[in-house]
Amino acid sequence: MMPKAVLLRRTLVVSLLAALGLLATAACGAQEAAPTPTSPPSAPTATNTPPPTSTSAPSQSKPTATTGVVAAPTATPTATPKPASTVQPKRGGIIRYTGAEDPPSFDPHTATSAQHNTHNAKMYSNLLWNPNRSEIVPDAAESYAISADGKVWTFKLRPNVKYHTGYSPASPRDGTTMNSRDVKWSLEKIMGLHGQTLSARSGWMKEFIDIDRPDNGIEIVDDLTFKIYLIQAFPGLANIMTIGFSGIMPENITTKELQKRPYGTGPFKLKTFQRGAVWNYERNPDYFKAGLPYLDGYQHNNMDGAAIIQAAFLTGKLDMAGTPTDDNKPIYDQREKAGIIYTLPPASSECRPASVNMNSTKPPFNEKRLRQAVNMAIDREAYTEIVHNGYGAPHIFLDTGGWGRSMEEIMKMPATASHTPQTWKRPKKSSKSCTPMAWTSK
Repeated sequence: MMPKAVLLRRTLVVSLLAALGLLATAACGAQEAAPTPTSPPSAPTATNTPPPTSTSAPSQSKPTATTGVVAAPTATPTATPKPASTVQPKRGGIIRYTGAEDPPSFDPHTATSAQHNTHNAKMYSNLLWNPNRSEIVPDAAESYAISADGKVWTFKLRPNVKYHTGYSPASPRDGTTMNSRDVKWSLEKIMGLHGQTLSARSGWMKEFIDIDRPDNGIEIVDDLTFKIYLIQAFPGLANIMTIGFSGIMPENITTKELQKRPYGTGPFKLKTFQRGAVWNYERNPDYFKAGLPYLDGYQHNNMDGAAIIQAAFLTGKLDMAGTPTDDNKPIYDQREKAGIIYTLPPASSECRPASVNMNSTKPPFNEKRLRQAVNMAIDREAYTEIVHNGYGAPHIFLDTGGWGRSMEEIMKMPATASHTPQTWKRPKKSSKSCTPMAWTSK
């Protein structure tokens, strides 16, 4: 099952719709050693501060239109476009969010938890991303194309993706643009090909990339163009490219260096932090998507314990928190009904999957027909209600939406024959098992 929704403050809804899509997180997990910038604090809530950051205004040029070309040769119907919304996003403001952990380092590849990449994913860009979990589109890439056999992916990078400036120690790559060598290095690092740690979340792409080629399956065509060669067609590569553990960094940057400072190109930069307490992120003025992000900043408050978090949320000290415990659920339901609390789908690739697993190496589940029978017999709606209090959504291997099947398609598959798809309702809340988020208004 996959988490389905978050709740949010009415005064922040419009600003967040664009900003949150830039944050990709995944799965729950572990700790590592943490970095320590050495500059003095610039705010009372933070004691460690990187050097002052650039104050230049964001570029006003419009980014080149991006496309993603899939391998399917047959045309598909085009949906009738919906009228453009007259509601305009609001700019400014800082989101106050709660999490339980500091990032172990500024290396998104070695992170193992969504708790880690709620930090890192803000500061890095991916080749692709999955806005609203409904499509996969280019991010740092300007476009990409897939060969007819699905085995060669050709990417073209945007020409204006700049690395952050203002951190200590300074790097010759600060303020420079991302290039194909950076991508090649990052993907090889993710796959553990430089003697560094294999990424626990994204490293399995090496099972499909042809790393036996002299170029490790990643050919540099020019500064902004590169090709990835697969041993077989694998559409799931696009999904791996969207998650926060697949961020792109400069060539030759190592895990050790990433314990000291970030090397990202993302929408937010680290401003100040106090380990174990507060992490403040500010808008990147040089972000390559003109006009984004809408928010001025993002404040991550380390808090532990449902009672503490929910009390802060309900009293307006947090803008974003977890879904309620049973004793507070009536309060949340009442506020949601009144339009005070809103629910929104989380970023792509949250903690997942939560499922029933069978040991196929031992009796009785080594019998394929028995496993199929169990799969056919499970009432997924009841499972969601009982195990996850209704906070869940069905999916198969790929993300629901995007390149995966829609929820309606999944519910009509043979394994869900015991259901009545016509009456199945899309869940409106997210999975408790993955520490989903909630938002409320002032």
